Amino acid sequence: MSYEQYAQVEALVLEMPYEQKIQLLYMIADNLKNTRIIETIDSQIKKPKRRFGILKGKIQMAPDFDETPPGFEEYM
Repeated sequence: MSYEQYAQVEALVLEMPYEQKIQLLYMIADNLKNTRIIETIDSQIKKPKRRFGILKGKIQMAPDFDETPPGFEEYM
C-alpha cells in the first residue's frame, strides 16, 4: 500500500461514525484470526551446508609468526 492510499483510507476512517469504526475493527479482527503467522525471513532462507577443510592448504602463516616484531619489545 502506498502512502497516498494509506492517507486516503485514514481520511475515510476518520470521517466514519463511531459505530462504523467498531464494525471495521471487528471485520479486521475476524480477518486476522483467519490468517496464519508468517515465518520470519531468516527461517525461510536456506543456509548452505558447511564444508570443513575447503581452504586446507590455501592459507599459510609466516614462519616468524610467533616472533615479536622489532620495536614492540617494550610492550611485552
